[in-house]
Amino acid sequence: MKKVILTILVLLFISALLSCQSSSLIKESADIRDNAVNHAIWAMSAHNMQPWQVVLDKKNPLALDLYIDSSRLLPATDPYSRQIIISFGNFIAVLEDYANSKGYSCEYNLFPEESLLESSNGENYTSSVARIVFSENEELKEIFRIDSLSGATVKRHFDPVIFNQAEKNELTDLSEFDDIRIFILQEEDVISELKTILIDSFSIEMKLESTLMESFDLTRRSEKERREKAWGLSYLGAFPASTVGLVEFFDRTFPMKPEKWGEIGIKNYISEIETINSYLFINSKNNSRESQIHTGIALQRIWMELLKRGYAFLPASQPLQEYPEMNELYTDVHEKYALNGETIQMIGGIGKTDRKYKSGFRISAEKIIQNN
Repeated sequence: MKKVILTILVLLFISALLSCQSSSLIKESADIRDNAVNHAIWAMSAHNMQPWQVVLDKKNPLALDLYIDSSRLLPATDPYSRQIIISFGNFIAVLEDYANSKGYSCEYNLFPEESLLESSNGENYTSSVARIVFSENEELKEIFRIDSLSGATVKRHFDPVIFNQAEKNELTDLSEFDDIRIFILQEEDVISELKTILIDSFSIEMKLESTLMESFDLTRRSEKERREKAWGLSYLGAFPASTVGLVEFFDRTFPMKPEKWGEIGIKNYISEIETINSYLFINSKNNSRESQIHTGIALQRIWMELLKRGYAFLPASQPLQEYPEMNELYTDVHEKYALNGETIQMIGGIGKTDRKYKSGFRISAEKIIQNN
C-alpha cells in the first residue's frame, strides 16, 4: 500500500513539474506579429481546437493572413463550422488587444477570397479567413485585458453572482458591432426555462454516439497527451489544481467506458447549471460568417474582462448546435430568447470560483506560424 501511495505522489509531482514547464512565460520577439500571435493562441476556441493557421507576409512585415487548419474541425458537434469561425473572432480579439497595448492598430479584412465554408466535408477549408495589417498608433499605448489570459476555462464549482445594471452595461458595451446584440439574463422565472433547455441539450450531446465520441476522443488525460496533441479537452478546468493530477491518474489507470463518462459529465453539468444564475447571450441579426467573427471578438473581450474582474465563464452553447438531433431544442431556445430573424451565437453562464485551477494548454505559436 505504501508503494502505491508513493507512486501516486511521484506521478503527481512529475505532472505538476511538466505543467509548470508548459505554461512558461511568453518570449518576446522583434516582430510584432510573432508577439501578437504568441498571445492570441490563448484565445478561446470551440472544444479548444485552436483551428488557427497563421501565414506571415514576407513582403509586408506588418501583415499576416489567417487560415483554417482543416485537421482541427468538429464535424459532429459543429457540422457547419459556425463555432470554428467564432473561434477566429476570439483569436482576432486577443491579437488586436495585444497590438493596441504595444501601440499598434489592427485593420482586418474578413474573407478576402470570398469563398469559405460552404460545405461541411472540409473541401473548402483552404480560403483565407482574414488578412490583418498592423500600423503604429502611439495613442493606443496602454495595457488592456491581455494579462487575464492563460487561465483555464473553468467548468466546475461556480458560485452564483448577480450584476447590477451598470455592471451589465459595462460588459455588453464591449461590442461595437451593429449586427450583434448582447444581454444578460438573471430573472429567476426566465432562466428556469433556460436551464431546462441547457440540461436537455447537454444530455443529447453526451448520449448521442457521434457527439459523445468526438468529445471523449478529444480529451487529453495527461501532460504527455497534451504535449503530443496540444489541442482538445482536458480536466484542467474541471478539477482544482490540487486534485486534477490524481483525477487524471485514476482516469488512465481505471478508464471509463464512453457511456459512463458521458453520464458523469451530465451529472456534473447539471450541478453547475443549477447553481449559476447569470447567463450571457450573444445574438446576431443574421448567421453570416462576418457576424460569427463579430460574435467571437465580442465574446473574447467579455471573457477577458470577466477574468480580469475575478469571474468565471461557462460556455453553454449545446442547444445552438446544428445537427438533426438538436433541432427541436434549437428551435425552442430561439423562440424564447431571440428576436425575429436573430441567430443566438453563444450562451454562457457567469459565476465566481475561489478555487485555483491549472493553466490551459495550447499549440505553440511556432507550430501555427508559416512564412509566405
